[in-house]
Amino acid sequence: MTEHTDREVIVTNTGGSGGSGMGVIVGVIIALLLVAAVLWFTLGGGLGKSGSGVNVNVNVAVPSINLPIPSK
Repeated sequence: MTEHTDREVIVTNTGGSGGSGMGVIVGVIIALLLVAAVLWFTLGGGLGKSGSGVNVNVNVAVPSINLPIPSK
């Protein structure tokens, strides 16, 4: 008995050239932007030092409440 091992392989091109390559490039760019954003906000890059030198002190007087003293 002999086995039939000859097979016909058909390869078809289904469309755009470089479509998957473009997806990889876009994916890498998005990943790099995400990592940069996480590092920016976790390391305090967006906080910046305020050099205006303005010191604001607000003193608010709290009203006192006079309660009647209970008699014994």
